[in-house]
Amino acid sequence: MTYSEFTRRVVTSVFIVGVAFVLFRAVIDLSSILLIVFSCWVLSVGLNHVIGRMTIRGMNRGLAALLTLGGVALVIALIFLIIIPPFIIQATDLVEQLPSTVEGLVEDYDEFRTENPDIGNVLPEFTLDDYKEIFDPQVGDVTQSEEEPSAALDLNFGQLAGSALPILGGIGSFVGSLIANTIFIILITGYLIADPLVYYRPIISVIPKTQEQRVVAVINKIQKAVIAWMGGLAISITFTGTMVTFAIGVILNIPNALALGVLSGVAGIIPNVGYYIALIPVIIFTAADDPVKVIPAALIYWIINQVEGAVITPAVVKNQLNIPAGIVL
Repeated sequence: MTYSEFTRRVVTSVFIVGVAFVLFRAVIDLSSILLIVFSCWVLSVGLNHVIGRMTIRGMNRGLAALLTLGGVALVIALIFLIIIPPFIIQATDLVEQLPSTVEGLVEDYDEFRTENPDIGNVLPEFTLDDYKEIFDPQVGDVTQSEEEPSAALDLNFGQLAGSALPILGGIGSFVGSLIANTIFIILITGYLIADPLVYYRPIISVIPKTQEQRVVAVINKIQKAVIAWMGGLAISITFTGTMVTFAIGVILNIPNALALGVLSGVAGIIPNVGYYIALIPVIIFTAADDPVKVIPAALIYWIINQVEGAVITPAVVKNQLNIPAGIVL
């Protein structure tokens, strides 16, 4: 190997590594945007399948797209109308009832220790007076100075405002980001539905003519796989929502069971985090109705999700995508 050949190979290798590193950094920096765009594409594939079914039956594509998007918007609106109002009411009731509920639990605990001395001698002593003493504010921290009451009031107000502003800012940032991302998803999905071929043509245009048919076949197979996956996801959502609604509403007789079921099913779309997103309202609604039912409700919710994740989803994915259940699990 000559020196010039060696230099050329080294420069080429360094260039390839540099380009790969830049692309990797770009993907990392733009991961949130790419994830949103990918979600829009997945939604557009599923909705285009529904629109295609309508057009096959003779309906105009524009009307079919309008009806499909209108149906999606209606479902989203109904979900928010079903879930948010009762959630706010139940959360408010829980906050109002929490002090008296905790005091009742402390009294029951102290009474249990008194009536069962054998066990009570082992358990630590904790009475209602002990509970109240924990939450009694220190006199020196909250009393205003008799000489400068207004200054103390201003100081307390300033401390309160300083503590609340970061929380309010975080909540406002989250809500604003959520609204902006939702609008972005709706717009991009709408453009992809309007003329999906426009966004596939640039991909096909850079492919050699001899491979164009193969690329089109691969794209079609990917779309069919996405549609099959969405069908399996719909089955899993339906199973989780139905079982949670039945268990919470019929077995435990907790109000707003339909809202909890819908939220539990929809939250299943989000991997890992979705479980806890739906668990929090289940605990809040249950605690507001009857704190004793919190543990059974959480246990039932856990069992339903375990069955869905370990049995239903692997079986559905195996049937829809021909992927072995063990690999899915």
